[in-house]
Amino acid sequence: MKLSIDTTLIERLEGYLESLYPDEAAGLLLGRSANQQQGEIMEIITLPNNFEEGERYHRYTIDPMDMLRAENAAVALDMEVLGVFHSHPDHPARPSDYDLEYALPWFVYVITSIRQGNAEQTLAWQLQEDRSAFQEVQINIKHMNKE
Repeated sequence: MKLSIDTTLIERLEGYLESLYPDEAAGLLLGRSANQQQGEIMEIITLPNNFEEGERYHRYTIDPMDMLRAENAAVALDMEVLGVFHSHPDHPARPSDYDLEYALPWFVYVITSIRQGNAEQTLAWQLQEDRSAFQEVQINIKHMNKE
């Protein structure tokens, strides 16, 4: 799959993740997909990390009701939930074993490594159908035309 996102949106996503460092932060990626091979992220929805206090520095969970509200917001915007974004504080932007255990193969997972409070690298991943591993997804960062 190839994923496109506007530079201002990726800056907003990374800024949000930096703001909650040293905890992991998360949210949903909204947009449209033409097919299984290509999608465009058009909006993000930030969501609270509901993992138990004291453990949020290396785990996140999204409340099912928050997920439902975000899915309804996507429908209202004539978009769909394409995936999830989250941070890895002081760790690489690669899926963890925890991510592998809880990921869904139809979602894209955008992971940003936050080193000492600053976004270092943002990569996208998709779980293989057999759930054995993640495959990296190409991100095309678009620059908005300003007139």
